[in-house]
Amino acid sequence: MKKQDEADGSAEETAGAKIANVRRKHAQDYQRKELYRNTMRYFEATPTPHHTTVKTQKALQALGRLPYALTSSEKLQLVNLHASAEVDVHVAVEECEDRIPEEGTAAILGCIQTHLGSLPDADEDGHEKEANGGEAMDVDAAS
Repeated sequence: MKKQDEADGSAEETAGAKIANVRRKHAQDYQRKELYRNTMRYFEATPTPHHTTVKTQKALQALGRLPYALTSSEKLQLVNLHASAEVDVHVAVEECEDRIPEEGTAAILGCIQTHLGSLPDADEDGHEKEANGGEAMDVDAAS
């Protein structure tokens, strides 16, 4: 009788463990989906919509080949910021004045420019301008 009680108890524990695993998996799936949605919202609000996966990978690899020992987070910040001025490099790179000479800052900016291109110009209202100097159509104004 004692063995049957033990067997029933272990079966209940096994079923409980399975239920816990299913709940944990659903929670992880939800967290993963929420992270993806938040990440996409972030990227849509920053210069990164103009980046492609290939461009981003090439830019990160090129930044890694520079002789300035940039950390992974510094390289990622430079790409996310789409660094286009010296101040962007100084913001992204810790102790930039001590680690990177002035020509190094220019090399970093050149790397970003080469692999990611330049951002579309924006006027003071944040509307993108077309290459011919005209203003691009504002989707909100057109609706």
